[in-house]
Amino acid sequence: MRKINHGKWYSTLLMLTVFVSQLTYAIEMKKSSANRISILDEKITLYKQESVWFGMSCQSTPIGSISSVRELSIGDTVSLKGETFEIGIIAVNEVLEGVEVLGKPLTAKGDVICMAASDTRKLPSAEGCQALWLHISSCNVTEKLQSPVEILDDLLGIQ
Repeated sequence: MRKINHGKWYSTLLMLTVFVSQLTYAIEMKKSSANRISILDEKITLYKQESVWFGMSCQSTPIGSISSVRELSIGDTVSLKGETFEIGIIAVNEVLEGVEVLGKPLTAKGDVICMAASDTRKLPSAEGCQALWLHISSCNVTEKLQSPVEILDDLLGIQ
């Protein structure tokens, strides 16, 4: 019968856990929303997030990429590899401080990263595992989403 040295197994797992935890960074961002964005580098990836490990965790996987789109707007329909949805929200994240991982830049100050989904529940979050969204690695807001206060000000002619 083969003996397994549990001490080595546990210490290897602990070392891997510590290493992975060092790769997790909080990126400081300014969040907003848009009605329309332009895609600057043509990198659009459709992601799906699902529950794994009997609901104890979430896993995000890329479904595929879209390369021929230059602009996205609320109301556009996205269809890729059997997944279809109408864009109902475009979340815009502007990086306020650059981040490096293992000496290589992950983000730079001023980078704008966008996500588009059917609604806020389909954007990735810690509160639920059922998400389906587009990740746009470099975008520019071409039409800002107005807040209810801005809409009311426009209707009343207040500036």
